[in-house]
Amino acid sequence: KESGIVLSRDTISNYLHVVSTMGIDLLGLNRFGSNRGSTHKSLLFSSSTGGSRGGINEEDESLNNAFRIPEEVSTYHDLLSRPTESSVSLRVKALTSKGDAKGAEELLENFKESILSDPDSKELIRLRTYLPIFKLYCESKNVSAALSV
Repeated sequence: KESGIVLSRDTISNYLHVVSTMGIDLLGLNRFGSNRGSTHKSLLFSSSTGGSRGGINEEDESLNNAFRIPEEVSTYHDLLSRPTESSVSLRVKALTSKGDAKGAEELLENFKESILSDPDSKELIRLRTYLPIFKLYCESKNVSAALSV
């Protein structure tokens, strides 16, 4: 990202696919930041500080990095070409993992409007893209919002 190299569309699409399929649980981090697989976490998202920094512990920083990387890959993909269901799905997962169901829902609605406004678009929004939002609403016992999704 910061090296100035512009990747081809095929390369970034493949990278987006890899990032979207690796999942946060593979990294040993669940939604609440507990550490279950420190080997993957330390290999992929090691902290250069080696400890806590200004009240932020290493585990919290690793969790933030675990969500930041897929978001950055999807942003880079969307800037290089049009947003796809895969790139938007990554952002939805990241937003809901941070507890922002409203933001994720707005993102999906904007993506849906952009699909409908473009007659050449062949993109579809799959139901699996809505699942993280639905799950977050159910976990927070917000039944009316869950049913509106």
